[in-house]
Amino acid sequence: MTSEDELERLRAILRATLDATADGILVVDENGKIVTWNRRFVEMWRIPEKIVRSHDAAEALAFVLDQLREPARFVTRTMELYADPREESYDVLAFKDGRVFERYSPGLGPGVEPGGPAASLTPGAKGFGRVWSYRDITPPRPDPERERSVSLLHATLESTADGLLVVDTEGRIVSFNRRFVEMWRIPESIVASRDDNQALAFVLDQLKDPERFLRKVRELYDHPESQSYDWLEFKDGRIFERYSQPQRVTGSVVGRVWSFRDVTDRARMEGILRRQARTFDHIFDAIVVTDLAGRILDWNASAEKMFGCSKETMLSKPWDLLRLSGDAAGTRSMLEGMRRTGRWSGLACFRRTDGTEGCCETVVVPHSDEYGRTVAAIFIHRDATERLRLEERLASLEGEKS
Repeated sequence: MTSEDELERLRAILRATLDATADGILVVDENGKIVTWNRRFVEMWRIPEKIVRSHDAAEALAFVLDQLREPARFVTRTMELYADPREESYDVLAFKDGRVFERYSPGLGPGVEPGGPAASLTPGAKGFGRVWSYRDITPPRPDPERERSVSLLHATLESTADGLLVVDTEGRIVSFNRRFVEMWRIPESIVASRDDNQALAFVLDQLKDPERFLRKVRELYDHPESQSYDWLEFKDGRIFERYSQPQRVTGSVVGRVWSFRDVTDRARMEGILRRQARTFDHIFDAIVVTDLAGRILDWNASAEKMFGCSKETMLSKPWDLLRLSGDAAGTRSMLEGMRRTGRWSGLACFRRTDGTEGCCETVVVPHSDEYGRTVAAIFIHRDATERLRLEERLASLEGEKS
């Protein structure tokens, strides 16, 4: 290979290297004349192709200066550096359109004279002008639509009654809402540290069965597409529902969202109702427990006998078996009366599932939680069908005698 071929090969390598860098590169000689530049430099300075082809230094400089906020300072600093090739330089350039560039230029190495032998890997190399490096450090422009979406998402997360935790595919904490911190009573020092291990240790120390908690977490990390629902019991008696589903971006799983809901009061109330239900089963009267909207939560064996329908059939359904007639009150009126005065009593007529009709004396009273809040209604029904028929028959006989 001839020396000319080797020189051409080295030039090709240099050109490829310059065009591969992310910074804009400009090389000038000791007189400030352009030697070369890379494609990134042209793109960053938005230099028209006509000027690129002409290599007209004066025209290129004019185009560059016209974009800057302080062109005079740019020229002054450049001339100072041409006067002292050994000086290293770093400064920041502000553009009229808001862009910001870093500009860096290394000085000639120690002991190297301009135009003289250079301390380089290439024997016989000469010192020359300057290499300028430009890097775009423009801050991202505000995106009102994106900021609005982020703000809306943040407000939504903070307003929910559930505690939310978002983790990546490795289980590292990405985000959480304030409710999550409050529910798990995590100290501010751990929140501020964002230390996953500290947070996990604090969480596990509160649970009755921390190993079961971890098993479920590991199981879901091994099956990232899976969803999960379970209950967590705390040493202090609290109970949380835990729900988890994968977080997806453009169809790919990138993490997992955990949702926690404090159901302590609800669990306690259901336990109380279950205990009371066992008592109700030994009561002769028909007992029906509904929520405040009239949906059935429980009823006893006497209710099954009176109304001709099993408890399993009626659970969670509206209490609409009292198909009332005459002046008798409906279920809604009974509930409203209970709310107003704390108790409702009266006569109610009903139709059984087999079509036969009957009447019962009914009392409706509120069922309250440990804080005194009304959370359910208890209907106590005593079958008065036969008694009313006898009274009607006696009245009829007395009428005939008179």
